[in-house]
Amino acid sequence: MTLQQAGRTLMTLLALALVGLSAWCAMKLSEFPGGAAGKFDGQRALRDVQYQTSLGARTAGSPAHDQIVAWMRAELESAGWQAEV
Repeated sequence: MTLQQAGRTLMTLLALALVGLSAWCAMKLSEFPGGAAGKFDGQRALRDVQYQTSLGARTAGSPAHDQIVAWMRAELESAGWQAEV
């Protein structure tokens, strides 16, 4: 095998590995709730931010902090995620 043939073989193997890795990543992304094709909802994001800021200062140990932690956990679980605090 010449050096040129070895280089082509190596490039082919690297290309196949890249294709395999891409397919694996796509498969893993589809396992997430909402999948990789989940769409961003700007209105929902605005409502979420408005709710969070309506609680006031959310410093650790404050009632507002406890409220936001409970809200975030509930939101994640309702979307199919497992949340651990």
